[in-house]
Amino acid sequence: MMGFNIFCGRLWLVVFILVSFTRDGVLCANSTDKSNLNTALLTGYKASVQPGSDYTSQLGVNVSFMFSSLQSFVEVTGELSIVGYFEIYWIDERLSWDPSNYDNLTYTTMLQQEIWTPPFILVDSAGDLNLIGDDNLHLQILHTGKVYWSPPGRILSSCNADVTNYPFDKQSCLLRYMPWAYSSNEILLTAISPTLTLTIYSENPTWKLISTELKAVNDPQFQRFEMTITFKRRYAFYIINLILPMIFMCFINMFVFWIPIESGERMGYSTTLLLTIAVFLSIVTDALPQTSSPSIALLCYLLIIHILLSTMIMFCTIIGLRVYSKPADEPVPKLVEKFTRFVHVVTCKKNKPRCDNTVAAMTKDGEVCSVDSVKPDDNVITWMTASDAFDKVCFGSFMMVAMISNLSFLFLLSYS
Repeated sequence: MMGFNIFCGRLWLVVFILVSFTRDGVLCANSTDKSNLNTALLTGYKASVQPGSDYTSQLGVNVSFMFSSLQSFVEVTGELSIVGYFEIYWIDERLSWDPSNYDNLTYTTMLQQEIWTPPFILVDSAGDLNLIGDDNLHLQILHTGKVYWSPPGRILSSCNADVTNYPFDKQSCLLRYMPWAYSSNEILLTAISPTLTLTIYSENPTWKLISTELKAVNDPQFQRFEMTITFKRRYAFYIINLILPMIFMCFINMFVFWIPIESGERMGYSTTLLLTIAVFLSIVTDALPQTSSPSIALLCYLLIIHILLSTMIMFCTIIGLRVYSKPADEPVPKLVEKFTRFVHVVTCKKNKPRCDNTVAAMTKDGEVCSVDSVKPDDNVITWMTASDAFDKVCFGSFMMVAMISNLSFLFLLSYS
């Protein structure tokens, strides 16, 4: 008897739970109910007709964007590629129903092609001007008539690149969507959030996302909602593989004046560095857009200065070789003598006596010296000493210009 009472108690508990769930609409609807509901809602429904029981008031369309990833940004073509999906909802009174008539079914789904959706077009598209969404995309509809539309996709937009501070540049791209064929008197756009939703965002290895903005502009002439994406370049790779090698090559170019003239390597050294800098210039220009608006990259100006310096260094190297190879019996002009003495005073250097061993003899002390030679005066200037003074002036002058140009470039980048 005790077991029978326990069994009856459990049975009544199960019946109570089933009745409660059925009353709350949890175990009520099935595919037949949803089919009947969709058939009833679409009977007499025209997908080309705008929703609204009173066209004197605007249809509110609320928009947000779930930003998934920034795939790429090509500076040369100005193409921005992003991935994500929109979250758009509005009220369509024609799609409302009483849940009690359909076993407490509170929502259903329909294909995009079956009901009205706002025809949004990306004005700044880098490809064809197509409507967002897909005819086979499902939409969720609540019994109140609220329609939720979430069209995903890869967006390809055009964006003018500003590479003035390359590779420390920051880009800001504007994507504008407008409801085609509808005016602000018919549709009122509202941004659900002032920024893009970054819940599922994944970082890009080349670009770092700085900020996003989403706003609706209900301009009578050009109604739209705008998405602004601001991002900057991750510059560590470019500093190590581009900036530092350029600066190093610029400074080692000056040391051509330290190579002994007798080695015959000066011209080959300076020519090799000039060609190397020219190759770096071609690499940089290939990576930048072929435009002068808003400005050419500062890095291009720096490379041009490096090429000019290298060209002038080669020119001065030739002059130094010509001075050094002049005949010893050719008199040195007074101006060249004054220039050489001035350099020697600045560098605190004196001419050391040398003996001409063309005709040599052994002295009592065992020193080898010319029989008919006379110890030259410390103030005698030859073409060789003039060439040495010219090398020192060139080295100091070009080193100073290189330091000023490179420091100015770094200062401008840091300031901007």
